[in-house]
Amino acid sequence: MARERAAYAVEQLQLAELDEPWESNAKRKASGACAVLAAIAAADGICCARVGRRSRGKDHRQAVSLLSQVEPGGDNLARDLETALAVKDLVHYGTSLLSAERHQSLLRAVRRLVKAASEAAVR
Repeated sequence: MARERAAYAVEQLQLAELDEPWESNAKRKASGACAVLAAIAAADGICCARVGRRSRGKDHRQAVSLLSQVEPGGDNLARDLETALAVKDLVHYGTSLLSAERHQSLLRAVRRLVKAASEAAVR
């Protein structure tokens, strides 16, 4: 399961990184939507590999707590997941602006999560 979720996270991140420089709000939100999916999949992969289970609740924020249990670095990974989850409703359902700065912050956080998931999956 860890490898499958990590692979899916990589694919979603690749989709999120298409079409740079994301000059429009619509492009940033489409990229952000894929990035959020990548973050959730990466968190699943990390947790499967390092904790032995993943969060299965409807509230993705439960995964933040589980991710924080990962040693080492769980607290940082949990913060990165929180960064992604903070924009989930906006990019998936909202009509507001996703600023370029917030979009870049999201991508940085998701890249760290996907890297950690890929590394955890090969252990």
